[in-house]
Amino acid sequence: MNIMKTKLIIFILILIILPTISTVPAGSQADIYINNNISAYTISTARRLILSGQVVSQDKLKSVYIARTDTDNIFASADNINAAIFPLSRLSTQLTVDKFENNKRYNFDIYAVKYNGGPVRVGGFSVRVNIRAPIITLAKREYITAFGSSAPQALLGDIRAYYPISRVNIYIGSSRTPIADQRYNKSDARFNLNLSEIKSGSPPSDILQNMDKPPGIYDGRVEVLSHGGVPKSEQAFKVKIVGAEDIIKIARWELMIRGGAKYNKWYGAEADDIWCAVFMMWCFDQAGILDHVGGRGEGFEYPYNWWMWLRANGRAHVKSSSYQPKAGDFMFFDWTNNNGKDEDGEYCIERVRHIEIIERVENGKLYAVGGNTGGGRGTVDQRGWDISDPSIIGYGENNLS
Repeated sequence: MNIMKTKLIIFILILIILPTISTVPAGSQADIYINNNISAYTISTARRLILSGQVVSQDKLKSVYIARTDTDNIFASADNINAAIFPLSRLSTQLTVDKFENNKRYNFDIYAVKYNGGPVRVGGFSVRVNIRAPIITLAKREYITAFGSSAPQALLGDIRAYYPISRVNIYIGSSRTPIADQRYNKSDARFNLNLSEIKSGSPPSDILQNMDKPPGIYDGRVEVLSHGGVPKSEQAFKVKIVGAEDIIKIARWELMIRGGAKYNKWYGAEADDIWCAVFMMWCFDQAGILDHVGGRGEGFEYPYNWWMWLRANGRAHVKSSSYQPKAGDFMFFDWTNNNGKDEDGEYCIERVRHIEIIERVENGKLYAVGGNTGGGRGTVDQRGWDISDPSIIGYGENNLS
């Protein structure tokens, strides 16, 4: 009876012990474990995962590797470790997330191998890839102006990138072909980009000069692409392409207004007897391109300063030159018929006295619109001038298409 009891006890013990033994596969190293909790997170500037924790073994480790749970593909590995402790952070440089979809969770397993055995799963982790797209901030999103062959106003803005930028495209209108296509390979985590520096064409030209579109208002779009499949960012803006006819139309709308109070008030000038140049500035300001004629600079209420500014910028042409004036150009006058010069042959403020804008050239005559015409308080008026009139000093090239 005692023998039977003994056999029964042995049988029960075998039933209890045997399953326990079977959970440890042959060749495993049950003494390998993770020391410290595993934590994994994405670091945006380098587009990789950062791991903490250590793999610890009683014997020296041969290798440690990380595999995706769903595919068993090895994601990162370290060989010939020859140490009993291996920091998982050493694998972080290999844990790039370029090939993973954004905003999706992935599971990984960590395996360790000793010199005298096979791989053993010692832990795992899960991480959601969260890649932030670049942020585009435009300083001015409406009515950025462009015109002719002269430098347009800059398309100013900042791009704050969390990943290296690969390309910046700028589109105008419905075209799928960008007017600017600039490739980058910047590794900065964050940087500011002046969009006016984006060039296209050879030799480089300003971004808004290759549009080849008639005057009007167009929708624009800035598109920023980053390396590694990072979501692209877009920002919309409007561009207003101004032509010579736009300025002339604005001037015509003011015809027969008497006195320059309206324009001098806008400019901040007190005198009411000098306002032809202020009127011209006002017209360009209404079109949104005041910078095209020197801005609202001090002293620009005098035609003389316009003439000298145009000369300094290579846009002034004396009447005796071969230059052919065209619609949109400025016309300057000296009522003493001395070509705007004093007795020493120098241009002076007393001689360069009046400015108008040419609306058309026809049969040897120049038809122009100007402010402060006709004496007294003056009016905004249209007049025709013989191209040989001795009071004409010359012309200021407008460069508007």
